Amino acid sequence: FISQDSGKYYMDDTEGLHINQIKRHIGYVTQDFYLFDKTLLENIAIGDTMEQVDLDKVERILKYTNLKHFVDSLPSGIHQQIGEMGAKLSGGQKQRIAIARALYREIDFLVLDEATSSLDKVNEQEVIDTIYNISKQTNLTVLLITHSVSNVKRYDAIYEIKDGCLSKV
Repeated sequence: FISQDSGKYYMDDTEGLHINQIKRHIGYVTQDFYLFDKTLLENIAIGDTMEQVDLDKVERILKYTNLKHFVDSLPSGIHQQIGEMGAKLSGGQKQRIAIARALYREIDFLVLDEATSSLDKVNEQEVIDTIYNISKQTNLTVLLITHSVSNVKRYDAIYEIKDGCLSKV
């Protein structure tokens, strides 16, 4: 976010918010994100102590992100160490963990900036489907930035930036 020179920030019908109030509502996931050499739980509930973690919320998010079955198959479940940068995980699993991390903060708006571009077509489609299903099950608004328009045909609106102009497809 760039500091404003004039004007006010608005969110829904609330005007004059400070930028930090707005940032709390926005999640941002890129194709390059960092996973810590810690447990799966610690990578999702980043910044919370174990006493602060809301396990019910984590369970809901695991279902939303299609990680529940995977986590249940791990020897230590949610407490499984995932290795440096998620070395023990597939690309699709890593991407879902990054999305789960954003959702854990109870955001209203999720920006996915080329978040699936490093995945193979099967994992890319699974992550796109996961995001779509999450947006339909919650009040989450998703801005998906991608070069792969074929995967997002069922979204509510698709916009294209071409020659510096934004137009609805």
